[in-house]
Amino acid sequence: MKIFKLDDGRVFNEPDFEETWDVDFEADEVGEVRVLSELGIDASLCSSVTIGKTGDGTFLAWWKEEHPEIGSYEEYFGCEPNSLYAARTPDRLSEWDKLNERIPPTFYFEEITRRVAFEIIASLWIPKEFHEEAGL
Repeated sequence: MKIFKLDDGRVFNEPDFEETWDVDFEADEVGEVRVLSELGIDASLCSSVTIGKTGDGTFLAWWKEEHPEIGSYEEYFGCEPNSLYAARTPDRLSEWDKLNERIPPTFYFEEITRRVAFEIIASLWIPKEFHEEAGL
């Protein structure tokens, strides 16, 4: 279970979220989606962000960035994001786990506004040909 503690002392547990959205992106899309850049996401080390909404309407974004010396999961296994990861053999998965134990990724989470949450979700889920019409 994930536990999120904000700077102001509020704590959220993963079950506190009414809804979550896992949003995958390509490295070049971070520059296109202004709010991803404003969050400071390093797209060379991260390929997804999760948006969560609590019962009281609080929105959080969280993501992890792999250590720069390891690179992203996709780079390590030599495949595209969201592919079948054919290179994930048990031995390679074990190597990846050991590397992450020695050089762990950095986890980030931030409270965001409802507008920012839906801008991220809409920008990456709605096909690009509809962005102008959606005001993105």
